[in-house]
Amino acid sequence: MSTLFGFNAFVRFSVETTYGIALLTNPVDLRIISSSLVTTQDRERKTNLSVPSSGMLAGTFDGFRNTNGTVDIPIQYNGSGMMFYLALGTVSTAAVAAYFVHTFTPDFALPSATVLFQRGTNLTSSNEQFTGVKVSTMNLSCAAGEEMTGSFDLIGYDGGVRSTDETSSFPSGDEALHFESGNLLLAGTLAPSSLEIRSFELTLDNKLERKNILGSKLTAEPVISDVREVTMSITCDMDDNSVYTSQLAGSSGAVSLTFTSTADANHFISITLSNAIIEDYSDAVSSFGRIERSFTVRGLASSTDAGLTIKVKNDNPSATIG
Repeated sequence: MSTLFGFNAFVRFSVETTYGIALLTNPVDLRIISSSLVTTQDRERKTNLSVPSSGMLAGTFDGFRNTNGTVDIPIQYNGSGMMFYLALGTVSTAAVAAYFVHTFTPDFALPSATVLFQRGTNLTSSNEQFTGVKVSTMNLSCAAGEEMTGSFDLIGYDGGVRSTDETSSFPSGDEALHFESGNLLLAGTLAPSSLEIRSFELTLDNKLERKNILGSKLTAEPVISDVREVTMSITCDMDDNSVYTSQLAGSSGAVSLTFTSTADANHFISITLSNAIIEDYSDAVSSFGRIERSFTVRGLASSTDAGLTIKVKNDNPSATIG
């Protein structure tokens, strides 16, 4: 018996045309930091009061068959567009000279994907296919000294039997979004044009609700059951009172985060929260050292703004494959 190791594990995403129906057209392979995507079968105890002479539980029945988990990936200039599309819902692409700008915005109808999860090496049946996979929440984060990473909570329809190993074929280029390449700006009356950022974490909550109905153990297509929310928590050095004053005044403005490739300045990823307001402000003093302030900005939609916009510029005409 061979021991399974995690090295060379990866995930493969392909957008479905019909929820829960496997489709492996135009897939994109993604490097992973971790993945807990799995299908589990609940077992429920029978509720009748009859027991054998031992007094022990005598029977169960099948409950829900659930597919869910979290996939953590390094965000890259090529390939991450697949996850942005699944998390937000819609994308448009425009050619700019020899490059392409892919603009991702929220849409009420979230797409689903077929996902292959290759669990590692040294096992002939470590690859599993999942269908009807949707992004419930997306978290993007980075801190000084680190690379930008993405964590995606997933809800799926079903998973299959683990089968023959797959070989990865990643998009060209594997440059990480290094902290040195990042710049975060609070526009309008929110704060100065630049802050000394230590870290940030963006969270998009799609408010997906799992649907289970009579007639099937599997999850029917999840629905957005509440108002979607996008926030970004920010930690930075305390050098003036501008953010404090802005949160007291209820000021709003755009918050933009941009990472630009050091290898090719025409490759970038920008994230904008529109009409953002400041919440949960803190600048507590607890040591002799630098004073740290932390706060959250919340993006808000309007008749002209989506609340959240992600733009990816690279040299691939496909928003999801490249």
